[in-house]
Amino acid sequence: MDRIVGLWRYPVKSMLGEELNSAELTERGLVGDRQFAVVDAETGKVAGAKTPRKWGNFFDFRAAYAEPRRRDRSSPVVRLTLPDGTGREQRAARARADPVRGSRP
Repeated sequence: MDRIVGLWRYPVKSMLGEELNSAELTERGLVGDRQFAVVDAETGKVAGAKTPRKWGNFFDFRAAYAEPRRRDRSSPVVRLTLPDGTGREQRAARARADPVRGSRP
């Protein structure tokens, strides 16, 4: 018999995610998994781990929802943990990014 030994969700594409004890599952997968991505404001292209020269190492950042994510809630707050361990919370739909330096207000 198969069993689940770990459950992880990644709110922001290419960033480290959050370990969960439980999650809501729909026909499209875990609610909130890879719901957001960093978008280059100049080009409109999705930034990610595949272009580290431009964006730095996305795997140095961790993203987690500030409160439990459910499909009936809109505009969730995402907590980003930066490489130095400091954190920042932001409404995910409004996040912008600068190459290498990470997000900006």
